[in-house]
Amino acid sequence: MTSNSTGRRVQGGLFSLDGIHPTTIGYGILAQEFIKVMELAGVKFYGPTGSTPLPKPVKLDFKRLIALDTLISKPPRTVASVLDRISFLDSTFNLVSSMIMSSY
Repeated sequence: MTSNSTGRRVQGGLFSLDGIHPTTIGYGILAQEFIKVMELAGVKFYGPTGSTPLPKPVKLDFKRLIALDTLISKPPRTVASVLDRISFLDSTFNLVSSMIMSSY
């Protein structure tokens, strides 16, 4: 997880930016642990066709999960950077004032 200078989260890790829900990687770790327990209980896992058993131990592709986790690959912009951009556009093109005046 990465934080900015104010200590606020700007990039994921195991938990999403809300600090409650797991990220794609976090869910992957949970899934891997469930798979381990299910294998210990004798559950068989099959490939995509449903007919070929997967060799034990079944392992998730964490490289793929990391690539799919948008909090790692495409972290959201911070609100401050969005507000800075809006401020720049407004000061340059007078957009906000124009929108306010046009509604009256």
